[in-house]
Amino acid sequence: MPRARSRTRRYGCDFQIEEETPGSESQLKMLFKFECDVTKDRTVSSSDWNSVNQDLLAVSYGEFDFNSNQDGILAFWTLKNPSFPERIIRYPSRITTCQFSKNNPNLIAGGTHNGIVAIWDIRKQGNQPILANNDQNSKGKHSDCVWEVQWVGKGQKGGESLVSISSDGRVVEWSMKKGLEFQDLMNLKRQNNPSQKEGQNEGVNFRQAAGFSFEFIKSEPNIYLASTEEATVYRCSKSYAETVHY
Repeated sequence: MPRARSRTRRYGCDFQIEEETPGSESQLKMLFKFECDVTKDRTVSSSDWNSVNQDLLAVSYGEFDFNSNQDGILAFWTLKNPSFPERIIRYPSRITTCQFSKNNPNLIAGGTHNGIVAIWDIRKQGNQPILANNDQNSKGKHSDCVWEVQWVGKGQKGGESLVSISSDGRVVEWSMKKGLEFQDLMNLKRQNNPSQKEGQNEGVNFRQAAGFSFEFIKSEPNIYLASTEEATVYRCSKSYAETVHY
């Protein structure tokens, strides 16, 4: 007879527990949810737990409807008060992704639907980020939606850099030494469709692939996988500008 078990899952900002009992199907029981008038009916685009204050959850809100005129919100929730955030940061652009720094957990990075990468210090009051490439003429600024940002350790060198991926096909590494300095790690190119006849899609490789997410391989810190909206996964290296299509 199968043993009863429970497992906690997160769905947006709803926390539910899955209970399995002998002879019955799995059921989800609502434990609690983070919601208030400010965030009600808003789209949760990402969330991240703080590595030091493990009671602190950052949630970004940014509508995926590109016709929406709503601003972006970063809400910082704790289990002490699920009915209202400890703090709310408002931003003129819709925020599509966020992540706390592991080396400096007071820092949180975010990306927006119109290509901005910004960094906030949650110890400082106000909505203004300490760094942002929000000028249209900013060097390295993404020309399309930023779908993911990650703080990436530099291995034996120590420290962290910030990496972003965007629908413009670029994977970019950002440094905080002098403002937000950038280095293009990869320009993702669309792959030929093997079902098409030779020559039918010539020139497709010169079109950018819409980057969607990425993940660094822990055993090989210079190697990462990048996925696109076209369901293609690339194996990439920080040392080379070439990709291997998976």
